[in-house]
This record gives sequence, C-alpha cells and structure tokens, in this order.
Amino acid sequence: MINLNAREAAEKAKRPLLDLGKYDISDWETHISQHVVGSNATFLGKTLMELKWREKYGVNIAFIKRGDLVILPPKREEIIFPADEIGVIATDEQLSKFQPVLESSRPEAYTASTSKVEDVGLQRLVVDEHFRVKGMTIHDSGIREKTDGLVIRVEREDQHFINPSSDTMLQWGDVIWLVGNKQKIQALKDA
Repeated sequence: MINLNAREAAEKAKRPLLDLGKYDISDWETHISQHVVGSNATFLGKTLMELKWREKYGVNIAFIKRGDLVILPPKREEIIFPADEIGVIATDEQLSKFQPVLESSRPEAYTASTSKVEDVGLQRLVVDEHFRVKGMTIHDSGIREKTDGLVIRVEREDQHFINPSSDTMLQWGDVIWLVGNKQKIQALKDA
C-alpha cells in the first residue's frame, strides 16, 4: 500500500503548507521549507528549548504539523515526534548548517497527510496608529499569543531583521512579517 501511494505522497510533499498569499519573499534571502521527521531522528522526544536550534543554527520552527493538528507557532516546550512535519524558516547559509540535522530525520516511508491546512499564512502588519505596539518588545506586544503567530522579519527604514529575538523593540513604521493563523492576524489588524 505504501508503494502504491508513493507518487501521490511525493506530490503532496512538494506542496507548501504555508500560504504566502500575495507576498513575494524571494528577495529576503529567507526560505520557509517543510521537512518530515523520521522515526530515526536523533532529536526525537526533545523540546525545542532543549534542541536550541535557533541559538545553534539561527533557524526558527514556524509550525509543527502533527496529523490534522497544526501547532502554530510551537512553544519552546513543544516536543518533536516521528512523522511531524516541521516548517523551518532560514537563510541559505543557515539551512546548509542545519541540513545535517534534517538529514538525520529522513523518514523511511513518507505517508502524506490528507488534511488541508488553510489557516496558516504569511501576513504583514505595520506599527502605526492602528497597531499600537510602538516601544514594546515583540514579547511584550503579545503578538504570538494573539495571532498564534511567529514574527519572522521586521523591516525598519532600510534595515531588516530576520528571525528577530523576542526582545526586539518595535518602532513606529516598522513592518512586521508574521507566520500564523490568517484569521487571527486579520482580526488583530482590524481591531
């Protein structure tokens, strides 16, 4: 049965989970890639905090898809299990350093999930009179909790910060890019 579904599973694996919508991030030098965790991965059963992938490799885990469940964004206490699909946000350089970790997690036989995940998307917010978080850190703004989102980039004048730390202070006019629940982000934009 696995062999009969192999072609379909391979095609589904190529489809992105993350809906980028109308945004072109090709000039960011940042990629959002999906990887299936194999049963032989060396990091199984460990929390994201224990793994320290952000500190070691500079990558962020934007989501974990576990069957029909999408954990968005995963908290640092989240544990990685076999057959999880993880969304990795990284530059080419970061991804090449992280590749050996991913290679250790190649699944023996991939079975694609048949669930559709339409809630995940990339959205943009501007710090202005409508989104009043000026002078707050990303952490203190509560963006993560309000949107089930992860700030993956902050643009400020002619600078940009990829995978900014949670203690990054937000300023007037900052453009914040989030991977998260599209409906919750829209609700925050409309509030």
